[in-house]
Amino acid sequence: MFQTITILGNEIKLYDSLNTLGNLFMFLWCIFTIRECKNISTFPHLADVKIGKNKSSFLGWVITFLEIIIIFAPIFLLSLPIAHEISYIFLGDKSDNYFFSIFVAPLMLLLLGMLFMFSPLKLTDYATLPHIVALIFYKTACFCYGCCFGVQSETFGMMNHSTGRMEFPVQLVELACAIIMFIVIILVRRKKDRKPGLLYPLFILMYCGSRFVSEFWRDDYPAVFGPLKGYHIQCIVGFVEGLIFLFVVLKWGERITEFFEARKQRLIDRCAAKSQKKK
Repeated sequence: MFQTITILGNEIKLYDSLNTLGNLFMFLWCIFTIRECKNISTFPHLADVKIGKNKSSFLGWVITFLEIIIIFAPIFLLSLPIAHEISYIFLGDKSDNYFFSIFVAPLMLLLLGMLFMFSPLKLTDYATLPHIVALIFYKTACFCYGCCFGVQSETFGMMNHSTGRMEFPVQLVELACAIIMFIVIILVRRKKDRKPGLLYPLFILMYCGSRFVSEFWRDDYPAVFGPLKGYHIQCIVGFVEGLIFLFVVLKWGERITEFFEARKQRLIDRCAAKSQKKK
């Protein structure tokens, strides 16, 4: 475990740096896939109609960029405090900052998608991979710092300088799970016949399922109900939430998406009709 590195004579704390990089790369992934966001958005298309496609091309990209910032910023500013309050119920302490993606972020995305005239399920699909990218960096940071540490183990352990003992490197297990989630979502995302909205509940189920198992190998929180810890309970609640989300997607996902796509097209057609009248 490496808590700091020295670059050009400056000592850098890896934990803070990797968490910052996680947030940065999550945002960069959104920018890297900005074309997808532009396609599912409404306002750039309205700009194309209102101003003319050639003239509004640059404006459309600017609008999409601003939408990414405006949509994702509230998730961090509003979701984290809510998630911490939920975590206090289960743990008596704030969460590890990632459970907000399970409990609150999907609901925020669905709401913001409707407010900004996105198809909400397509927006949650778009947001899934950035969350996993951030998770990979977060788990790497935990391993470097020595937090979220594993049970004491001499046989399969590594020295944790934060606690001064040999511990099972559960952070590496959770990091491996995050990488597997990333690969699975990439593969599912490429399927042309997948139902809209499938990616986020699939991510929730994989995360909560793997985290439920890895919690038995962690030693950073005490058990609160038999062998179960507070995070076990959060995982169970999150898994149920994921199942409900998945059921809605499989049952009504296509109809929900068709409804919002039709609404989007009506707005574009109405705007185009008004522009024609002015000409």
